[in-house]
Amino acid sequence: MISKRITEIRKLKKVTEKELSEGIGMSLTGFRQALSNDDFKIRTLQKIAQYLNVDISVFLKEAQIENLEQTSSECQNCKLKDSIIESKNQIIKEQETLIQQMQNFIEKSSKPEND
Repeated sequence: MISKRITEIRKLKKVTEKELSEGIGMSLTGFRQALSNDDFKIRTLQKIAQYLNVDISVFLKEAQIENLEQTSSECQNCKLKDSIIESKNQIIKEQETLIQQMQNFIEKSSKPEND
């Protein structure tokens, strides 16, 4: 999360939330709300990066990595679900084949034999 990274860097630089919010032209309340919602506009991130004397990429890379990890996890879940669905479909086909064979057997058994 971007907010987590902002907080880590802010603490390393020994900057308070109040100092940072004032330095970027935000109210303390607005800054804290953005932190809690992890909701920052790019322009705000640029101001934060400039105030903390870091490159904006330190915030964005973290967010991109988290997004990739989440997407990867979701893909793994999708693959597992697809595999389960495929297995169930195969079982259904096998059962349909067995049912058809049983119906054929019943039909043959119920017909009178012609000698």
